[in-house]
Amino acid sequence: MRGCRRGLDTARWNNVLRPHYPQLRAGGKPAKVAYIAVARKLVICLNALLRPAGAPAA
Repeated sequence: MRGCRRGLDTARWNNVLRPHYPQLRAGGKPAKVAYIAVARKLVICLNALLRPAGAPAA
């Protein structure tokens, strides 16, 4: 359930990822699925920030 909570917080407060949640909901996704998708997108963004410059994406 933690992933869902992170998605919920991100969907509410992150200005970059906030528009992603309503788009998913408008597309017919259930709330929990949309929250998990937002949390996953947050993890991808954080991994990109932590990746060394010039390193290829694995």
